[in-house]
Amino acid sequence: MALLFVPLTTLAIADLKGPELGQGTGLNNMMRQLGGSFGIAVLTTIIHIRTGFHRSNLLSNINPYNNAFNDRLHMIQQSFIAKGKSVTDALHMAYGAIEGAVIKQSLLLTYDDAYYISGLVMLFSIPLLYLQPFKKNVKAPTDVH
Repeated sequence: MALLFVPLTTLAIADLKGPELGQGTGLNNMMRQLGGSFGIAVLTTIIHIRTGFHRSNLLSNINPYNNAFNDRLHMIQQSFIAKGKSVTDALHMAYGAIEGAVIKQSLLLTYDDAYYISGLVMLFSIPLLYLQPFKKNVKAPTDVH
């Protein structure tokens, strides 16, 4: 990201001269800050929505008719019983352990979606670079005090 700001700022203020230079850099900085804020807000909303989606999908597999779930629950319960817990306490702790696994998996899938969406936004932004007119043999603007 740090290597991106200097070329973007140079492109944004390439045609500005004199007093316009300060206003142009200020406007560029404000738009960069607003874009980052809106991007964070959109990604946070996507993460919130997709977490609920993935959690509901994963919870659909947790029922007494799923043999894999029953095997896993009994295995975890037996490990807690082997550590000295009562049967009911071990069952509650086993459900808590499964809840923790569901939370971890739903967050993993959610952040996978968020990175995928961010990658698509970056990929679709590449053609915008070719719409930028570049001038050849232009000196970089310098601020004269």
